[in-house]
Amino acid sequence: MFAGKGMDCLKRIRQRNLFFAGATGFGALLSILVYVSGRLMPEIQTLIALAVCLVASAFLAALWLKEYKKLKIAQLIVENQILHVCPVVGNGAGKAAEQKDIKNPALFVSYFGMLLDTEVIEFSYNGKQLRAVKFGPDFISITYGAVKQVQTVRLPWTTVSPEEFETIIKKIHCETGIKPAILD
Repeated sequence: MFAGKGMDCLKRIRQRNLFFAGATGFGALLSILVYVSGRLMPEIQTLIALAVCLVASAFLAALWLKEYKKLKIAQLIVENQILHVCPVVGNGAGKAAEQKDIKNPALFVSYFGMLLDTEVIEFSYNGKQLRAVKFGPDFISITYGAVKQVQTVRLPWTTVSPEEFETIIKKIHCETGIKPAILD
């Protein structure tokens, strides 16, 4: 369904989602067992254990729902990506290292948000939106945020062919309405 770095990012988010789902199920099962076995323990201990299990299950369920929402937004971003930046690290000889050797996070940008490794930044939520995209000779800078709180992500990247570069610029402009700046 997804290839490369996008699949890695989604896989890690999916694993967290499954962990919280399993923990929530375990907490709910434990709550049921405590409730059913209430006749074997004194009443106050049963009520305390039941309350702790229910609160823990509710907390884990909230985390699970948060991760589930994060997973769905991340899938939407990767499926509808405008730009995919895979940072490049030099190998000391002036050449780029192979992509499989790079442990830096990949960046996916779409109209719906950004996915930086496993961090999801959702646009059109709490006023957050894509503000600016700047291409330098060896970096890309993406500015996003709300009116009062703006953040910038700056990642190294390799230049692409002029045709590909024009396609990227047009795609960003058409899908977001932002005219990317080209720095020398």
